[in-house]
Amino acid sequence: MQQIIKLDGVNIPIINENNTIWYPITYTYEKVLLKTSPSMKYFRENYKEFITKKTFDFTFLCNTKNIQKSNCISTEGFIKVISQMQLRRNTNKQLRRLNALREDLGMYLINDKVFYDTDEIHIKDIIKNYSDYTQSCIIELLKLDPNIKWTTCKQCGNKYPYHLNFFNKEHHGTNLFLKTKCRKCEMSNTDNYQFEYFKHTDKLLYKLCRLHKEYNIYDMYISHDYINIHKAYVKTKDLKLFELINNKKDILAIVKYYYDNEILNNNNICLKKLLDTLQISQHRLEKIISYKDIYNHILEKDYEYYPWHYPKINFQKKSFETCKRVVNNYLLENNINIKHPLDFNYTSLIKHCKLTSSLSPDALSFIVYYYDYKYAGYQFKFGSPNYYKLEMNRINDLKHFIEQDKKIPTNKIPLYLTKMTLQREARSLYYILNQGKYYKNLYEWVNKCYPNKFIEADFVINPYRNEFDSLEESQIHDILKANFSNVLYNQRNRSNEININGMIPDWVLFTAKGCYLVEYFGLYVNNKNNKRINDYITRANEKIELYKGMKQYKYLFLYPNDLINDFEGLRNKINTIKKSFI
Repeated sequence: MQQIIKLDGVNIPIINENNTIWYPITYTYEKVLLKTSPSMKYFRENYKEFITKKTFDFTFLCNTKNIQKSNCISTEGFIKVISQMQLRRNTNKQLRRLNALREDLGMYLINDKVFYDTDEIHIKDIIKNYSDYTQSCIIELLKLDPNIKWTTCKQCGNKYPYHLNFFNKEHHGTNLFLKTKCRKCEMSNTDNYQFEYFKHTDKLLYKLCRLHKEYNIYDMYISHDYINIHKAYVKTKDLKLFELINNKKDILAIVKYYYDNEILNNNNICLKKLLDTLQISQHRLEKIISYKDIYNHILEKDYEYYPWHYPKINFQKKSFETCKRVVNNYLLENNINIKHPLDFNYTSLIKHCKLTSSLSPDALSFIVYYYDYKYAGYQFKFGSPNYYKLEMNRINDLKHFIEQDKKIPTNKIPLYLTKMTLQREARSLYYILNQGKYYKNLYEWVNKCYPNKFIEADFVINPYRNEFDSLEESQIHDILKANFSNVLYNQRNRSNEININGMIPDWVLFTAKGCYLVEYFGLYVNNKNNKRINDYITRANEKIELYKGMKQYKYLFLYPNDLINDFEGLRNKINTIKKSFI
């Protein structure tokens, strides 16, 4: 039986049949809700069990001529339809009519106001019961748009910003409205999403949270749990996860964590181990931080000065100053005392100090530096083929030989420095000169050491120049040869060198009256203020006593005073020997 109800001044015909009320669909939509009714196909597909056809008199005159059949929906079905109805596309009048219908259907009334300004609502009170993630979504969105409108989800009744991050876009028709049901209500029953449903302004974070639900990425992110983020990255190999910790501070903290937990340690740490542990490429790491900065952060403060503690690290080439500190640390730590510097095994020391690459290809230059140039390169048993490629080393070594070893006064260098002297006492220097690679003659080398002090003629005084230790010796030799028939100049460091009980005389005179050992003491002069000469005289006196103890030989000692006045003293001593033959 048809009845008439009035909603907001509008008459609506209804059929009350067996306690079920039926509403004409098209009429109610057009006259009450002031909108076009969805197609009947939509109703049949979604509300089939609530749809039927009834006869209505839309003139309300009880005139059978105006009676017509119309599709209608039951109260239960209409409640379901109204519950799904979008609110944002309604005018205030439409909302008022909708509330009238909802009241008739026994539904709760909706707020006539659809949108709220941010300053109209108490945001803290509204979001305090939301999840941390949802709160973060809202707070970060408000930072971008503080004046954004808010609206209420038609299903859950919660208020959210009217934004795509919280409401999906309406895809029906050509309108640009957002749906009235929030993303959480709309998607919570699907199998595709088990994480939070609202979008975050940080798109990377939102994507990672959805892709890796099992790792609670958001909780890790918000608490800055960089360790577990990195572990999740290692398991998933998702480089987007790495972006959350792609900064110097986090990388240092992560490496420190692995070092403290002995995944990295002094015995295995190196660039390769770092890359394997972090699971990134060297290129990616170096864009964030240098591996040297990592070492500085996690290793002991002076780790560069204790390279042997870190056997896997390929240290960069070190300066001589740093290498010296490393060697001192190693010697101290291992209680090593170098008693004989010139004979020490530096090859082993350098290897154990992990300085091979730093000192290659010329470790001898460092050794000379290590002793503050107290010794010259030629004095060490340790060899280095590249040492003399540096002119500085060639100059320093020859000057050391002249000034420290032989203690030759500068103006006497041409007299006392000969090729033979180098062959006997500084074989390395002799080879440098003899190969002719750097200098054609001794003068060229000396001129590099003492520029413009000499002329070449100073070094080519007579044909014997390179056979004797000095000019004086060559002159003495000439006088001896003139007076004795069997004179042997004893060249040192030769296979035929004469060594008598440890004594190596300068000459040996073979006479009918016996064998004379001749020694020239070239620096035996009276100069009490010169320590170098005094030391020489002390050694010479000791040598003289040793000669005198050799009873089976005769001896002839010559001094600088014997050479003055045209070798007067030498000639007098020769005459004395000759007289003994008579």
